[in-house]
Amino acid sequence: MIARKVIEIHLQEGVKAKLLLTPALYGVAKERGINLFPPEVAAQDQTSRVFELYGKIAYCAAISAWEVDAVDDPDKGPFPWTYEDFSLWAWDNQKEFGQTVNAILEALTGKSARAYLREEAAAAAEKKKDEEGPVPLDYEKIEAFLVGRCGMTQAQAARTSLPEVRMLVEGKNREQQERWEIARWMSWRALLLSPDIKAAHKPSSARAWFAFPWEEPEKEMTPEDCHISAETEQALNELVKDYYKRRAASELS
Repeated sequence: MIARKVIEIHLQEGVKAKLLLTPALYGVAKERGINLFPPEVAAQDQTSRVFELYGKIAYCAAISAWEVDAVDDPDKGPFPWTYEDFSLWAWDNQKEFGQTVNAILEALTGKSARAYLREEAAAAAEKKKDEEGPVPLDYEKIEAFLVGRCGMTQAQAARTSLPEVRMLVEGKNREQQERWEIARWMSWRALLLSPDIKAAHKPSSARAWFAFPWEEPEKEMTPEDCHISAETEQALNELVKDYYKRRAASELS
């Protein structure tokens, strides 16, 4: 059962509008002839589609809240805003609009926007994996990484074990992550100092401004996550054999 949820938005300067996020807003849309399920549109029009759809939902939710409050207050009067007011609010207050979209999704579906994005990303990755099949390990790429990025000679690369390769990759990735985090911090500081952005719209921290994928909470691993397919195990064995062949050839030279 979907729980009742009420939020407020800053519709206009000094004016707040209450939104009642329950399935009743769909009844409001039907009564007023508002189509919340338009046909599919081209990919380049998706941004406009999102603003239009959730602007309409916010508009209907505001009407629903107004009508519910009017039951207890008969002198409340007619609903004072138009859909255009909510459309302008969506485009002019995109940070609050994004927060409202997330609240709408959580209230009406029980899932956040982030949860939907994760599900879509997981489904896309699974589909790509099924289409491409198992990917064989390539020592040439490992050697290129060890020589090109880690500064090893080919002989040193041939003597590098797989656990050492993994640790080097993790170290190099962390270096790259730190560079991105420094760049984000500098951009965030510049944002705080900008006179063109209102204080209320400035993020409290660099991470609150936007988070990198590696800053997401780590999922607790299960035995299923550690399972290795037969194809991957075979590829690993082939890589180990190739490693020892190259090591033996290097020692003989």
